Amino acid sequence: MIYRVLGRFPVMRKIDKTCSFSTAYKAWEEGLEAKGQAHPKYDSSAGEYYRDVMMQLYLSQGGLCAYTEQSLCPPAVYAVANWKDGRYTAEMPAKKPLGSLDHFDPMLKATQAWLWSNFFMVNFEVNSSKIKGSKAVDPILKPDREGYNPFELLEYDAVLHVFRPNENLEKADFDKVEYMINVLGINHIDEDRKDLLNKTLRLIYTCEWTWDKAETETRQFPTALKMCRMQLENDFDKLKALLFGADSEG
Repeated sequence: MIYRVLGRFPVMRKIDKTCSFSTAYKAWEEGLEAKGQAHPKYDSSAGEYYRDVMMQLYLSQGGLCAYTEQSLCPPAVYAVANWKDGRYTAEMPAKKPLGSLDHFDPMLKATQAWLWSNFFMVNFEVNSSKIKGSKAVDPILKPDREGYNPFELLEYDAVLHVFRPNENLEKADFDKVEYMINVLGINHIDEDRKDLLNKTLRLIYTCEWTWDKAETETRQFPTALKMCRMQLENDFDKLKALLFGADSEG
């Protein structure tokens, strides 16, 4: 049971990468780029601007993994009040966020290790050698790309809670999207996504929540939830069958 999602809906999770608060880092990075200078070697423990980059990304991404949309840290960690004079000044929380700073295109790391446009915060397992690591990438699913629209590129299986390439894509784009779904580990956390969204769908089924409330209250997996809404909002029988099986009395 796969309910298809077409490309006529608005973008939900295109990430706005405006570096609005870690401005000291951004000025430094832009200076390197303007002069065509190689960046200092990437070092998460000693990099002067590592925290500034990480926290600005959390702010831009709403605390979610850029690829899986799993929650990585609570809003208090990236609250605007934590910056002063272009630097992130708050103490790191005792419970460290779950994210890892990813270089989207690993080939750029050698000479442009601190390139803002190449950074995302992601699930640390996704960023490991077992999943993404140093694999080659295609920008088709880069979530800050100009024109990026997950509803044109992806479809969602609301039973298994996994993403697949939109079947309406041309073969070349279909293959690119399929490859990048795997490289970015988008379905790596499918069980977590399934558990949370099925709980949310049950609240909608029992009328405890409206769809609007579900989108407001469910911080994680917003694209998956939006696609579920597009498939199920106007078909109560489909929602019932999804939750309880086609022959269930519910």
